[in-house]
Amino acid sequence: WLIARHFARQEFDECRALAGEDPMSEYGYQVRGTIERMEGDHDDSIVSFEFANQLNPLNHRNVAHVGYALMLQKRFEKALEIFERALELKADDWR
Repeated sequence: WLIARHFARQEFDECRALAGEDPMSEYGYQVRGTIERMEGDHDDSIVSFEFANQLNPLNHRNVAHVGYALMLQKRFEKALEIFERALELKADDWR
């Protein structure tokens, strides 16, 4: 809950510090990936969401976030492949 509170307040340094405390926290990697993407660091965002995906390979949203970062990098073909993989994981919940 503390990470979410800092994120809502846009206290990103605090978020990063808390997210880095537990290397097995899927949520920590998700928050870091979101912050990195918001700051325009798409490569690191991809890495963070891929770590989150390693911790929970059935979470289609982690995969979709990788696709979104690739799309922002204008790597459309690769992004489409990743989005299709996300759809395979959860075809009935695409947002």
